[in-house]
Order: sequence, then C-alpha cells, then structure tokens
Amino acid sequence: MTWKLQGISVEVAGQEIIIECDMLVGRHDDADILLQSAQVSRRHAVLICKNEQIVVQDLESTNGTFLNDERISQEAELQDQDVLQFAGVKFTVLAPVRSQTDLDGMPSIAERAAATAINANGMPQQVDIPKPAPIPANAPAQTAVSPTNGKKKSRKERRLERQKNIRVGLVSLMVLIILALMAWMWF
Repeated sequence: MTWKLQGISVEVAGQEIIIECDMLVGRHDDADILLQSAQVSRRHAVLICKNEQIVVQDLESTNGTFLNDERISQEAELQDQDVLQFAGVKFTVLAPVRSQTDLDGMPSIAERAAATAINANGMPQQVDIPKPAPIPANAPAQTAVSPTNGKKKSRKERRLERQKNIRVGLVSLMVLIILALMAWMWF
C-alpha cells in the first residue's frame, strides 16, 4: 500500500511524492522530501508509518505544519484527501486503495485462480484472451519502416551492391597477395 502527497502550491503543483516510512521533510540536504522554500525550516517535520497509517509530526518548525488549515503541535494521523501544509507549501494526501474487492466487485486473484480449470500438465484450460485496447482516433495511421525492413530492393540496387561487394573482395585479395609476397621476400 502506497501513500502519496500531491502538490497543490505553485512550486510543487502536480508533483506526486511517494511516502515511505519515516521521511524527513525540510530544506536541509539530508531531508527525504526536500522543499526549496525560504518559509520551510531545515528540519521541518517528519512523516512516520504506524500500522499501515501515516502520522505527521512537526519538528518545532518556525512557520508550522498544518493539517486541514489547523496548526499541529503533536502527532496527527493523515487521512485520504487531507490538506497537509509545511509553512506555505501545500499537498493533498492520497491514501492507498484498501483492497481488490473495492474495485467494482472485481474478484481477487485467488478467486480467479480457483475458477480456472487446470489440465494434467498443470496448464490452465479455457482461458479467455483479452481483446487489445482500441486505437485512439487521433493516433497516426502510419508506422515507421526501416529501409531494409519490408522493402524489396530493385534490380539496379542489387546489381550496385553486388558490384561493390566484388570490388571490396578484389581489393582484399590483392592486399593478401601483396602481404604474402612481402612475407616470402622477407624470409
């Protein structure tokens, strides 16, 4: 389960920060969530994991830590859609999705596995193959094709390539003969 902070203030607008256990928030270089605002203290606050819940604690910051526009002085438990503010920097708290069954009655993986028949070799039988996603209407219809892929060369191109290969072969042969003669004369 992953908790996130989504930026609201201008300096962090749209940013998503994944909350891990015991994260330091502040302006100092060793902060886990580094906020470059003069109003934020070097070691402003800390986010702590407690029993799959996130708690925020102010570290006696100058401009305070606020939860839903109320300044906190002790630990405060975060909830989904809370507004968390470090001095003037605001975030929305996004709680993780609790369980798979909450998602439109979708069965869990264990329920889906139990409903699948398995043959003697341990392979699933009669498994539905999902349909591919539709192509968006504004997607380009052309695909890039490399010059050597899917394109046949004309007779002229093949003849020129063959002549080039013959020239390279002849030059290589002449170099080998010259090297052999030099080696024979040398020894």
